[in-house]
Amino acid sequence: MVAVKNLLAVLASLAGLAVTANGYQPLSKRGYLSMYAFSFGVFASELPLQLLVSQFCAAGRRRPQALTEGCADSAGWLSALSWLGLAGLHRIGAQADQPLKAALDAGLGPDRRTESGDLWKAAGRAGTAKSPGVLRMARVYGSYAHDTDISYGEHGARNHLDIWRRPDLDRGGRAPVLLQVPGGAWMVGSKRQQRIR
Repeated sequence: MVAVKNLLAVLASLAGLAVTANGYQPLSKRGYLSMYAFSFGVFASELPLQLLVSQFCAAGRRRPQALTEGCADSAGWLSALSWLGLAGLHRIGAQADQPLKAALDAGLGPDRRTESGDLWKAAGRAGTAKSPGVLRMARVYGSYAHDTDISYGEHGARNHLDIWRRPDLDRGGRAPVLLQVPGGAWMVGSKRQQRIR
């Protein structure tokens, strides 16, 4: 019975380590497994501290003596490696905005506006906007997407961007810029699946 518990503890620790590794690099980007890689990668990359705490509590629940005896067994070492990886993911996430901030400071100056709370005002009339349907999105896309499928990398359609511009804006005119990166963890989806609200 003890051998089975030890084997289950090692398998659970390996699963935790796989989830952590998947947060750094998806274990699969193609086929059926990519769905699982995406799902588990979200937790590891977006909520690493919460996942670390849950793995720690699960390890303590499986083997309460392991937390007091230290990581003297292989399941403990695997769990500790996963926890270190999750702490690293948290550190990477906390520093993720630094390259963009440095580029904006270099281009616009360090005294640039950083808050946008008072830029947009709520509409004066009551009610909510209609959810865009297929026909409306086709019209919006045709009216605003002026330069489409511009290649910026070597990976085909995955490295294409569109430039959207108001139809009444002069082509050389200045206007605020919004950079939208579509979701999908760089693995699934496409820029065309995004909706404008």
